Amino acid sequence: MLLFTSSPCNASSFSNRTRITNEEKRAADRMIFDKLNDLRRAAEVHRQVRRDVLKWIKPGMLMIDICERLEATVRTLVEAEGFKSGHAFPTGCSLNHVAAHYTPNPGDRTALQYGDVCKIDFGVHVNGAGAVRPMHTEKRKWGVNRVQGMRHTGCGWASAGHIIDSAFTVSFDPQFDSLKEAVREATNTGVREAGIDARLCDIGAAIQEVQQGRPSVQPAR
Repeated sequence: MLLFTSSPCNASSFSNRTRITNEEKRAADRMIFDKLNDLRRAAEVHRQVRRDVLKWIKPGMLMIDICERLEATVRTLVEAEGFKSGHAFPTGCSLNHVAAHYTPNPGDRTALQYGDVCKIDFGVHVNGAGAVRPMHTEKRKWGVNRVQGMRHTGCGWASAGHIIDSAFTVSFDPQFDSLKEAVREATNTGVREAGIDARLCDIGAAIQEVQQGRPSVQPAR
């Protein structure tokens, strides 16, 4: 399924003429286009799901209900098909002091509260199932029902392929607005500093400098 069209090709230069007349080059370009299109498809689904979640998430909802509704939306929009497409891993919905990677097991009655800070982390994959952890390991960590959902939807932790993964923060109490704004500014700084040959230590230093520039905010160590 193609969601995006390619840009017009300008054949005015010698290198471009070679690229569109040489069959081997054309075949290589088609392979790259397919990979990019998979990423764009996953990214568009991720964007739409994130926007949808912000419309209905509210205090009092069980965390497991939030995760299952989000994952169902991912499966619908990405047109989940076995291991070819689906949600990439169990949705994280870490609360407050838990930084990341918490997901509820079946029977977990934890509910989202008005004063909570919730970090929702989910992924979308298209042709991204490169490797999945052994099922007995997943049973201990995620619970049988969650594992069955992974088995049937093509979910899993893939080591290769096309995965779009992003997290966002949800809070309802205005006292956390300044914290979210500080994190947004730091994130945008990291994106701006990133690029070819950029050193990770320099990107991290720029992010930390922005965070420490706010007296009420300190980076987690």
